Amino acid sequence: MDCWSLGVILYIMLVGLHPFDINSNLTDEEIEVHIKEQRTPPLHGSPHTAHLSPSAIDLLSKLMSDDPRKRLSAHEMLDHPWVKGETARRDVIEGLDEKLSKLRRFQSKVEAKVFHNLISWSDDDQRRDPSQKGKSLLEKAFSSLDESGKGFVTMDDVARYVGATVTDHEGNVESAVTATADDTSKSDSINLSGFSDLVGEHMQSKYFPRGHVVFHEGDPGQHMWFINSGTVEVSTKDGFRAKLGQGDSFGEGSLLRPGATRSATLRCATPVHVIQVDKEYFSKYLSSGDTKMALRLREKINTRSFGRVEFILSEQPGLERVDFEQGDILFNIGDEADEFFILDEGKVDVRGPKGNIIYEMSAGDVFGLQSLVMDRSRKASATCSSKDGCKCRRLDYHRFNQLLHQSPELKKALHDMCYRREFKRAVVLRSRKSFPVQDQLRQAFDDLDKDNSGVLSVDEVRDLLTHLDKNLTEDQQKVLIESMDHTGSGNITFDEFQSVFGKL
Repeated sequence: MDCWSLGVILYIMLVGLHPFDINSNLTDEEIEVHIKEQRTPPLHGSPHTAHLSPSAIDLLSKLMSDDPRKRLSAHEMLDHPWVKGETARRDVIEGLDEKLSKLRRFQSKVEAKVFHNLISWSDDDQRRDPSQKGKSLLEKAFSSLDESGKGFVTMDDVARYVGATVTDHEGNVESAVTATADDTSKSDSINLSGFSDLVGEHMQSKYFPRGHVVFHEGDPGQHMWFINSGTVEVSTKDGFRAKLGQGDSFGEGSLLRPGATRSATLRCATPVHVIQVDKEYFSKYLSSGDTKMALRLREKINTRSFGRVEFILSEQPGLERVDFEQGDILFNIGDEADEFFILDEGKVDVRGPKGNIIYEMSAGDVFGLQSLVMDRSRKASATCSSKDGCKCRRLDYHRFNQLLHQSPELKKALHDMCYRREFKRAVVLRSRKSFPVQDQLRQAFDDLDKDNSGVLSVDEVRDLLTHLDKNLTEDQQKVLIESMDHTGSGNITFDEFQSVFGKL
């Protein structure tokens, strides 16, 4: 059993995942059941172990054999070729320090590029592709350099990755390295371990045990993290609950806003492996390279805030269930606003005075909020558009008001969300068309940019909003503009416009 246990530990060290809890979401009791049922962990032909040598897989399979009579003894293990190093490719390992020194000139650019990739992947639903599940984040980053899958990267690979040119010590452009899968002796090549050493100084790997609190709501923020494996639970004092898993990021919100504190508590629901980035290097990575990255991150924080709003509203006591058939009107223009709705099933179209669709609501969405927040009559209509009808819940004005007074954070996020919807309504009213989809955003932006300056000025936005509703106060207009002006420039660029209403 000691050798079997050692096999489990070695598997975790080499693969980064528990052999009997590949998704890092089981309790100790569930892992025990899994071991009894599965017996043999994923080894031969598994995407989780595809990066291991045949010798390493042979050792793991013999250590974790479910037949004790076939399992390696401690003496046999010590005599195994992999343990003795007989199968190690020394030509790749030797001179690693020298190879890394050649790449130091690219270190900050490589780190920034890896950071940008990790941010992009954290927003990408494909990160949950089963074929990618077994890869660590750094392994995935390494693979993006090693496009040909040769198992190592050269100086040229790294330079191409960061968009640089390889030069010698006198500044002359060096010839390209034409490495092949069989040529592993190139003087400037490094493997995954070397790559990890290159970026690991400022993007550190950390381990947190199950139950560990990474930070509490209200704490100052000094780091952010990317989840390599495991699950963390997000919770707030006002009742929000959510879970984040492999590939997700957390902790960036308080680093983006000067003086901000943590807006939630993060607790490890399972053992968790993360990549940690401190505040100093977070700022450096964010300011280098792709200027859209900061916009994407800031909008990600806003999206999370809006998600919390909808979650908290959906969990309120006193919600009344109500069903509608296709064509039923939930509320009409001019109606008194005395309730909001949560759509559980179906589709609801919210339209302007000319019948143009402002936004389409689907399951989980909350609507009918703007008029409650702004204390006015309805400025749009809502109609059930699903042939199978719509299942909703609703909460009246008085309970809604009580909730806002209890949570200033919720109130602010709710106002930001509603004012953005007001902007969309203003665009629909001005253009007399439904709100533009992704490939129409450029034209919509240019139509609003009356002076062709390339940005929406405060005056242009105010002109649009005044056309929408002459009763909007300057403070309300200011809140709306600030919610879209991520850079604090006082104007709204197309990239900011696109980050809010489309995808960068």
